[in-house]
Amino acid sequence: MHDPSTVVFEIHYPWYKRFWQTDKQYLLEKNSKYHTPFITIWHNDPETDGTDDSCGYSYPKVSKTLKEQVKKEAEFECREYGLFPNYKSKQDPLSIVLAVFQIIVWRLFKNDIKPKHLVEMIKVGTNPVDNLRHCAVTENKEDVERLFFLCLRSYLRIIRPWYNHPKWHIYHWSLQIHPLQKIKRYLFERCCVCGKGYKWGEQVMGCWDSNKKFHSGCDNSIKPNV
Repeated sequence: MHDPSTVVFEIHYPWYKRFWQTDKQYLLEKNSKYHTPFITIWHNDPETDGTDDSCGYSYPKVSKTLKEQVKKEAEFECREYGLFPNYKSKQDPLSIVLAVFQIIVWRLFKNDIKPKHLVEMIKVGTNPVDNLRHCAVTENKEDVERLFFLCLRSYLRIIRPWYNHPKWHIYHWSLQIHPLQKIKRYLFERCCVCGKGYKWGEQVMGCWDSNKKFHSGCDNSIKPNV
């Protein structure tokens, strides 16, 4: 489980705030400036299905029917055409990912791949950090089925209309008004370790499993059970 809250929008101050880099590596950017947020709007997932993304914020939810259909397509490709593992020796991972997308788009949705969708599909296969290479280059049947499922989920995200995105679930919104938060912290909140208050604008630390907050300098003295 992760934090079910996701930033939807930020309303910034109209003026710039400068910050100065002291690291020599960033000397060219030492006089950079940026807008600081005045209000942050969060989407708080209700976790109705026991996960932190029950609304499908990251990816649309896949119905049970589609899951069964895409599993059958993966099994069919392995059994009839030997797409995996024989196919992988002839093609690179990106080609395999695009082939799987084509199978899904045509057989499950009876559509052709549009150019604007192709760009997003290539990103799925070539992202340097989060790609599907681990599923495309495999001899494991379970990995093949997972590759088909992940491509299906990615395609649903690609074709999802903008107005169906969960970020427009206004009833799940919460507002973080930063000036009021600073005032509340400065006047009323206290460190759970030393009991002292916070300075104006001070950044505090907290725990994943509780709402307790403390000074960054008190981090080393915090106990495991706190």
